[in-house]
Amino acid sequence: MSDAARQKVTIILVTYNSKEIVGNALETIPDGMPTIVVDNASSDGTAEYIRKCFPQVQVIEHPQNIGFGPANNIALEEVETEFSLLMNPDACFIENDTIGKLLSAAENHPEAAILAPGIVNENGVVQRTLPAPLKHRKKINKNSEFSMDNVVGDTCSFSLSGALMLLRMSAFIDAEYFFDPNIFMYFEDDDICMSCRGRGFTTMLIPSINVMHLEGRSSPPSLEVEALKLRHKTFSQLYMMDKAGVCVGAKALRVVVKGLSICVLGFFLLNKRKFFIERARTQGAFRYLRQAAQHR
Repeated sequence: MSDAARQKVTIILVTYNSKEIVGNALETIPDGMPTIVVDNASSDGTAEYIRKCFPQVQVIEHPQNIGFGPANNIALEEVETEFSLLMNPDACFIENDTIGKLLSAAENHPEAAILAPGIVNENGVVQRTLPAPLKHRKKINKNSEFSMDNVVGDTCSFSLSGALMLLRMSAFIDAEYFFDPNIFMYFEDDDICMSCRGRGFTTMLIPSINVMHLEGRSSPPSLEVEALKLRHKTFSQLYMMDKAGVCVGAKALRVVVKGLSICVLGFFLLNKRKFFIERARTQGAFRYLRQAAQHR
């Protein structure tokens, strides 16, 4: 990669107990690339590990786990380059000059605020990275035979995978924020793309470039982590559908009523997993209902 390209991009990662996986990502970053890691109060020594093994990386430690989008916002405020490249700790480059190719695509599409590559899993299987609009996605995904083989050339997409995306910083000068601070995690990539399109920019998928994503490996699995993710996923989906103009109040109320019933059943049956999972789903829906009521 040329020195000029290195001066154009700052790489950003957000970590949470990611010590076992983040090294794979950092090792694939080309030498000399300015890189910022925001650590969300990891308890496994992630920040210490990065400082020891990757001293060239700037580490910002946050005293609390504030979520994916808000942590990215902290790093994005520090960026002085023309572009920033957001990268999950469980993603890694697998092709030569991936960043250079993304920059070339950005030059070809000056109207694009965000560009992202195709995403493959560890077996090389291409993941679906051209989603439908959020309010129609469940129906379309269920009935569609779409595959990435149908995509030929650079393509506008309603949303792009947050596993790796290139942001044109000038597209956010007049934006209220980069990532919506109300979204802790999940669907923040939908939101940032929707926000960019609302300001007249495009969001582009570049399928000729591939990046590997070891999905779900950013943090070690546990029942507590699974419940945490489900709580925020439930809230974020309802919140984002609301922002997209879908009335979801009744749906959220049904989730709460059903969840409370299953929680009681799980508690009396001593089914710890069912109780934790349904409690998390209920908490996410209740949080949405409470926030929606406050903004009426």
